[in-house]
Amino acid sequence: MVFFNSKFDLVILKQALEHIKFPDDLLRDVQHLLNDGGHVYIEVPDLDMCLDNILDDFHPEHVSYFTEMTLRQLLNKAGFKAIIEKKRKFSLCFCIESTGNTDCL
Repeated sequence: MVFFNSKFDLVILKQALEHIKFPDDLLRDVQHLLNDGGHVYIEVPDLDMCLDNILDDFHPEHVSYFTEMTLRQLLNKAGFKAIIEKKRKFSLCFCIESTGNTDCL
């Protein structure tokens, strides 16, 4: 990881997590980058909404796909909880914070 000893109040993963083959590993790394009380903003395509337009919205560079339920499960598994959730037309937007539970790491 590039930011060995750096800590941040905010990490933004906007339209990025779907490009990561192992998003749970990335979220574990993000846990270590956050200051106490830090937040993460995540925005990903909403698979439920994109299924209607799968041929129009297919992107071969997307290697991970999320519905609201699967994203929430991933976040919980990585020790995060959603504090703000918003759906846009084709995206899920979450502002999350650490639960403090590092047993999952």
